[in-house]
Amino acid sequence: MLDRITIAMAIPSITQIAKRSLVVILAIACFAIGQAAYISDTRFSPVYALVSDIRDGRFLDTDTGRIETFFSAYQPHAHLCLSQERQAASFLKLYYGDLQASRSSLLASERRATWQEAQTLILDALSCNPTDGDLWLRMAILERLLDPKSDRIDHFLTLSESTEPNEPVIARLRTQFFPTR
Repeated sequence: MLDRITIAMAIPSITQIAKRSLVVILAIACFAIGQAAYISDTRFSPVYALVSDIRDGRFLDTDTGRIETFFSAYQPHAHLCLSQERQAASFLKLYYGDLQASRSSLLASERRATWQEAQTLILDALSCNPTDGDLWLRMAILERLLDPKSDRIDHFLTLSESTEPNEPVIARLRTQFFPTR
């Protein structure tokens, strides 16, 4: 009988097994999320560098091909809210629209479609980071491009001002694009 008690005592209880399993599952989940973020950061580092150059004034027609290549491979991550990645994608779409608009051969309908795609990407980025005043400002700019008499322009500007009231770069852009506000 002593042998049976020893064997029974060696078998962990169901709650112990459940606790250990939960710890293992959480560890695997943390590793998977970290790995996904790491892969995304390394995969998007050239894109982040391009976005930084664009913010510093880069405007080269040759970037059109790079951006088209990026968007042919880009898939928004529905399961993770990677706001930096989504913000970069929306910014590149805006830049792409500017490059396309600078070409005189672009039809108005094609330009409008590009701005609408950019607006969709910005809304996607805002779903991850609704307190980004820069994105709200860009929504206002796009809204003005799409419909200069829209009531939503003031709404987007108000959101930009309330989320980033004193950020110098954003405040300067607001004044530049909306001088009468």
